[in-house]
Amino acid sequence: MIVTPRGSMDKTVRAVIGIFVVSAIVYPLTELKKSGSEIFDKEAFAYEDSARADKSMNDYLLSVCRSSVNEQVGNAAEKLGISSFECETQAYIDENNCIIIQNIFIKIPKEFADKASEFSETAAQLLGVPVTVNAE
Repeated sequence: MIVTPRGSMDKTVRAVIGIFVVSAIVYPLTELKKSGSEIFDKEAFAYEDSARADKSMNDYLLSVCRSSVNEQVGNAAEKLGISSFECETQAYIDENNCIIIQNIFIKIPKEFADKASEFSETAAQLLGVPVTVNAE
């Protein structure tokens, strides 16, 4: 509770105290800008947000690409009666924003080793890129 005079000066004193409190809060923030701090630099925020958004979008696109490859590999496995597999897709996004699939490696159980080469050909035909299949 603040001790203030009652009567005609009450509203004036409260207003002055309110202005003082607000200026005490705002003043340090204005000093940050004057001292060269980039905390409030809109361009720094925009660049940082843009770079973060680009990375997030690229990560998302690569995950969608890998999911799509995994689905196509699953279709090839199903056609050949292969019940389980592990698929690793090595891909990146180049400077022209194109997704480049470098390698696709597939591991299948040893019991399907006789179907490895046919699986590789079927998956490569579905995906349009070479696929390496290993039975382990």
